[in-house]
Amino acid sequence: MCPIIDDSEGWLIIDVQKLKDALAKLPLEMQKLSVIKTHTGICTPQLSEYLNGKRYPDLKNFKKLCIYAQISADDLLCLRNIDLT
Repeated sequence: MCPIIDDSEGWLIIDVQKLKDALAKLPLEMQKLSVIKTHTGICTPQLSEYLNGKRYPDLKNFKKLCIYAQISADDLLCLRNIDLT
C-alpha cells in the first residue's frame, strides 16, 4: 500500500503557485482570464481570487481548472504517494 502524503502539511487547499505555473505552460492566448472563463464557465472575479489565494474553488470548479490547466488533482492539492515496498 502507498500512503498519501500531504506536502502542504494540511494548511493549503490548493497550491496557487502550481496552478499559475500550469496555466503559464499553456499558449499565451489560453492564459487570459477571459479565455479561461469562456472555456470553464468560471467568472473572471472568481478566477482572479483563486489565482491570488484569496479563495479556493469548489469541487466542480477545481475539476474544471485541473482539466483546463492540464494539471493532475494530486499535484494541485500537493499530494503524493510514498511507495513503502
